[in-house]
Amino acid sequence: MNTLTVKFNLYNFDNAEIREYLLRLNGIHKIDTDDEKITIEYSNKINIYMIVNEIKLFFKSNCSDIYYFNKHLNNNLSEYNVVIQDLCCEYCLYGLIEDLLYIDGISEVYSNYEEVYLNHDKENLKITVFYDKNVTDEEQIKELVNSI
Repeated sequence: MNTLTVKFNLYNFDNAEIREYLLRLNGIHKIDTDDEKITIEYSNKINIYMIVNEIKLFFKSNCSDIYYFNKHLNNNLSEYNVVIQDLCCEYCLYGLIEDLLYIDGISEVYSNYEEVYLNHDKENLKITVFYDKNVTDEEQIKELVNSI
């Protein structure tokens, strides 16, 4: 069984409709939600890309707005931290996080964007990536992060 926890910007997951909608999908077995995040247990009959697109479809969103995810991987995780000096907009950050979500071996990604935004401190935006170094490497992560 696979597990994914994801937080989207501005989505309220604490409602029965999203749980019912996702549980109807072949391969999703269990859903836990609260106001800001959703945790999904799923089998190999469905993949993360399909799950994320079904969530976006439910909320009628076509933009990338994932600001945290955790795939709950436990093997040989390494941590990579980077400070982004010149982020053009929050949607670039969300797009990067979503791109990282689809890479095998990346377990968890989060940023301090909310804190930076509240303090108007754009120069100290940090992104933290936990990854399995036996599946992906730091160079691939650096390339993606540097592309924003």
